[in-house]
Amino acid sequence: MLNKEDSRFTLCTHEVTTPASHHFGYLCWANLRYTRKNHGPPVKWMVPLLREHFSDAGSASGKDAECAVYTAPLCYPGICEPVASEDPTVDIFVKRLPATAGDAKTATNVWLIQGGPGYSSTTTAQVTTTGSMLGREMDPSEVPSCAQDLAIKYGDLASFSTTSAASDIAAFISKYSNGAATIVYGVSYGTVVVERLIHLNPTSVTGYVLDGIATSSGASGNKFEYFSMWDADFGEVGERFLDLCMHDSVCGTHFNTSSLSSTLHDMLVAFDSNPNSTCAELVSNMTESSPPSVGVRSTLAMLLKDPDIRALIPPIVYRLNRCDSNDIDVLSTFFGSMSLFLTSAASQDDAFQSTLLYYLIVFSDMWETPAPSTDTMEARFMNASIADGMYAINSLYCAFTKEKSPVCDELGVGNYDGNGIIYQRDQYWNKTATVPSQASVLLLSGKLDPQTPHKYAEYLFDALDGPKKELIAFDYATHGIIMSTPMRESNGTTSGSKNCGMELLASYVSGNGDLDRLDRSCIDEVPAFNFTISMDIMSFVLGTEDAYDGTYNSSVICVCAGTPLPIIILVISQEALPLANPTDGWAANWGFWVRAAILGGVNAVAISGHLKYLLQGIDETLCQLALQFVSVAVGYTAASVIVASLLVFPIPYMIIVMTPAFLVLLMGSMRAILGPTIFQNIVRNKAQFWRYTNAVYVQVLMAVTYPTYQALFNTVSGSAYELPVFLLLPVIKLVLKNLVALCLVGVDDLIPENVIFTVHFFNAVYLATSMQSASSTLAVVIVIIIDLTETSLALRGIYRRLNRIMNQLRCIIGPSGGEDTFLSATRSLCNFHEKFTKEERAQVQVRSFFSHGLSPAASEFLASLDNSALTFGPSFQSSTQSMPTIQTIPSDTKPSRFRVLFSQQWLEGAIVQPIDPTAKVNVKVNSVHNKQSRSGRAVAAVPSVMHIAILRKALATLSPLSAWCWPSTLSLSFRCCMVAMFS
Repeated sequence: MLNKEDSRFTLCTHEVTTPASHHFGYLCWANLRYTRKNHGPPVKWMVPLLREHFSDAGSASGKDAECAVYTAPLCYPGICEPVASEDPTVDIFVKRLPATAGDAKTATNVWLIQGGPGYSSTTTAQVTTTGSMLGREMDPSEVPSCAQDLAIKYGDLASFSTTSAASDIAAFISKYSNGAATIVYGVSYGTVVVERLIHLNPTSVTGYVLDGIATSSGASGNKFEYFSMWDADFGEVGERFLDLCMHDSVCGTHFNTSSLSSTLHDMLVAFDSNPNSTCAELVSNMTESSPPSVGVRSTLAMLLKDPDIRALIPPIVYRLNRCDSNDIDVLSTFFGSMSLFLTSAASQDDAFQSTLLYYLIVFSDMWETPAPSTDTMEARFMNASIADGMYAINSLYCAFTKEKSPVCDELGVGNYDGNGIIYQRDQYWNKTATVPSQASVLLLSGKLDPQTPHKYAEYLFDALDGPKKELIAFDYATHGIIMSTPMRESNGTTSGSKNCGMELLASYVSGNGDLDRLDRSCIDEVPAFNFTISMDIMSFVLGTEDAYDGTYNSSVICVCAGTPLPIIILVISQEALPLANPTDGWAANWGFWVRAAILGGVNAVAISGHLKYLLQGIDETLCQLALQFVSVAVGYTAASVIVASLLVFPIPYMIIVMTPAFLVLLMGSMRAILGPTIFQNIVRNKAQFWRYTNAVYVQVLMAVTYPTYQALFNTVSGSAYELPVFLLLPVIKLVLKNLVALCLVGVDDLIPENVIFTVHFFNAVYLATSMQSASSTLAVVIVIIIDLTETSLALRGIYRRLNRIMNQLRCIIGPSGGEDTFLSATRSLCNFHEKFTKEERAQVQVRSFFSHGLSPAASEFLASLDNSALTFGPSFQSSTQSMPTIQTIPSDTKPSRFRVLFSQQWLEGAIVQPIDPTAKVNVKVNSVHNKQSRSGRAVAAVPSVMHIAILRKALATLSPLSAWCWPSTLSLSFRCCMVAMFS
């Protein structure tokens, strides 16, 4: 039960950076740990806590951190007395980030104090789900043995109190600070520690920031912030949130007869009255709660705490109340997602949380005494429409404290020998703090924070003694202002990249705690709350595209959750295989050869997957792909084993060395599996065959080029040649992107995915690797500038192209069109039939290179486009069921080049003159047809060449395709555009 490294508290283990952090002297975290041993000497210093003796260590933020351990007294005078038989000291781990600009010896210091209590994680976990009792499980029956063990080892547990934690910080700052101004920031329970630090008044601290106020020390008794009042306080904030619905155009329309609050209240009563009703039973089963209203309250509480998903509360209440067949599917998906979310959050936090410390501090400093009755606690929960359920731990309070009260006597959980797990409240508990003369206090609070309600921030602000204090409240912020106050961007959106709370903290630090210098301008840039739900959240959490009335779409969940599963399973299975020491030889490394077999088989299937897109008439079945996987995996591994046994193991640059053998095995297996006839047809069609082989060769080229580059970079790293070699990376990317596009000419659908998932992927991996290893900051900056410049030029080109096309669209449509956006204007072009008075020729791609399942209506429409493509005009009559030949084309429209390779396939090229002799446009047309209706270009009778050319430019700008991809890759507006044009 006893955690031998229980955290007393954590000085901001959240990886927080601010816009001005590089000007701070030291951005510090500390994880105070109590390492007690039954035998042997006490723990000594690991690294002296002097600036010149800090040890280097990496940090999650990518900056160089410095870490140390120093020894502090277990008990401070006046707080507690250590057990005589035990070592009276404790080791404390500290982490800091030195200033990177200016002189760190004179710059401002910033201390970041984490919440909890009991957290030492790298995330401010209480912002999401674990700020309440959820996730903390401890049974009263376990308490007696734990209490006895703690009494033997530590004696008075006041050594773990809030005042002891604040004393650690005060002593540390006084002894080891650079003497410059120090700002202390605390969040959640961290505000309790910071408030206690104000009482201790370390003289070098010039500013205290309290974010998410968890104390109202100094306020009158009925205004003190007790955790035992959690459910009632939570419910008050929940009602404030529910009331916002009536002022929102989207939410309010779904609760026009009864408010959201009334609907929820009535529904909770109905659920408990009829727990066997469909949705009540669903909630009970999914949340394992009884009565069902408990599950509803606690689930909605999870949502309310998270600023990203709290907008789901109205549609969930709406669907629970309606509870039709469609709602059941959506709600089942929702509760399943919440269960997964809670499980993953709990598992992540458990490794970094001390449950024992949490209860010790809460029950000692933050619980009403004597304890409220169980009925009172339960009533506070049941009277709230949204609440966590803190009432459930009242019995644990009695077990920890051994309180002599009617409530605890009735429970009978504190009848054990020895002291309880509790410490006495000291002289600073609920006492008014005086703001020191050299310092100020900045309080940050959110009015929709259910975990530390805003009213307590007001109580503390009023109680603080001194003029240099300020309270800044945000109407719609949740817990943790530095993370829940996104600012409005210039385009009206909130990207989340900037938070007003963080801007305020940075300004406060830059001004050394001077409130007169605080920049408050960001407050006006925090937008009002609205109930808009992002499509990503709706799809993943609800499995639908309409939160209120949409039906469940299983494909959404399958795509979101199922797409990565094969790769995840493959990677985990491969990584689970053991690897022996290479010096043991090739025979002992069976795990390595299994991995090699998997790699060879997967690559073979991936390359074969391009067959049906790059080679006409080839569509391998799953069985054939499986055979190819097995044959190449076995053959590739066997060849590699032979090389390793005869030459050397491990094989140097194995992927490169074994590529010839891999390609031979690949081609041989393809011939054997597909059969000689199909294979010969593939080879006979040289244009397609070379396109396919070139595409494969480019993939192989990348697998060779980038590792070779990495070897070269490692060789020159740190030398004068590092920068020139580093600059080769953008050149390699540019060359390979053009090679990929060149090899896939005529197969436009495949170009984007091949460029992104091969060239860009390889470039990103090796760019990150090179930047991490680069010793030259100049080289890194130059490469970043080159990438940004390339991106800027590409975006500028798109912008200029859009402007040119938009101007042409306006000329054609005229001011009567009334459309001023690119998409709407392009669609309007198709709807203005009066503009199209004559027909000419233009290149229009009507078929995708990917296989799509078409409905009969879509197939008929696509066929009509193909037929119209063969009608050259009134002067040229030809069957619409067969391709024209050179003899059937009138002499006045005869193309300069025309070739028919197969009797029923127009595979390569014709130059077709426009019907209108005044038009001077020659258009090259490639037309490919096959039974699968998946690839081909056709010449179609379309509106004016000028008009369609504009439309094609528009389409090419919106999509990387050179023309149109039917039916799935274009937006609905362009599908409608096609219908309007050809109907």
